[in-house]
Amino acid sequence: MAGAAGGGRKARLSKPLSKEQGICILCGEEREGAPAVADFVISSARKLRAVLRLPQRHTVCCPSCMEECARRRAGYERKLRNYKLWAGVFFALVVASSFAFSNAFPWVLLPAAMGAIIILALPNFYYFPAFEG
Repeated sequence: MAGAAGGGRKARLSKPLSKEQGICILCGEEREGAPAVADFVISSARKLRAVLRLPQRHTVCCPSCMEECARRRAGYERKLRNYKLWAGVFFALVVASSFAFSNAFPWVLLPAAMGAIIILALPNFYYFPAFEG
């Protein structure tokens, strides 16, 4: 029996938490910590720093600030979800009001879409990066 020796369970290989040396996003000190996930905002900021020939810095979260970083990221994700809801409601109300008042429907879609895009852009003022680990 192949699985009898191991009790029938496969051993899980856990990925070790990656640590990098960099500037902590909260306390501002150079420490070793969890690196920021390279999403669109982080990668764009790194490209901008490269174009401007500024020294490359890694954004990290030190272990002592990890709880506060998780709380701020959760707040950003909650705002993002709420603003998506408000953008959808705005778009639906504008389109529904155009039907109610029998205005030209195709000409209403452009301002409704532009308003929804503006509403979707608002939570990016509260952006806080996610961290590995």
